[in-house]
Amino acid sequence: MGRGGYRPGAGRKPGMTFPEGYRRDPDKVRKVYAFATIAGTPEEIARLKERAREAGKTVSRFVLDGLDG
Repeated sequence: MGRGGYRPGAGRKPGMTFPEGYRRDPDKVRKVYAFATIAGTPEEIARLKERAREAGKTVSRFVLDGLDG
């Protein structure tokens, strides 16, 4: 069989339904996330991870919560 083109039985089947919340609901606002990289020495990164773990947070949440004060 070739790599592209028509394949018997492929695609959505008639009457197929989607799980609850699958389609975008205009009444629901979804969070949009941005990503950043933190550069540091291995010791600094290990210390950052340890402090986040002690606080019971992810590294991202630990850093972002630090912005507030």
